[in-house]
Amino acid sequence: MKKQYKTGKTQRDAVKRYQEKNKGKQKGIGTTFNAEECDYIQAIFKAHGVKPSEVLRGAAVALLEGEPIRTEAAPLIAPKAAGETETAPAPVAGDSTTSGEE
Repeated sequence: MKKQYKTGKTQRDAVKRYQEKNKGKQKGIGTTFNAEECDYIQAIFKAHGVKPSEVLRGAAVALLEGEPIRTEAAPLIAPKAAGETETAPAPVAGDSTTSGEE
């Protein structure tokens, strides 16, 4: 059985103040992946030292500056076994979601 820790009054008050101070100031942009694909994408971000928020901000800036960004509708498939490698799917010819490199 997991041991339950009681939060002290000071900590509860601090959390309450923080929530009140930041109420309505933070929002999220989320998406859902299957667990295997999510782990794979998180590993890629970790290997490159970036956070999902940094990737989204970078994509938004690129779009604002009129630069095309590469998007993928098809899921990335995580390797099935250790040591097995797999690449991202190639863009489909005529697909408007390619990187613009021709």
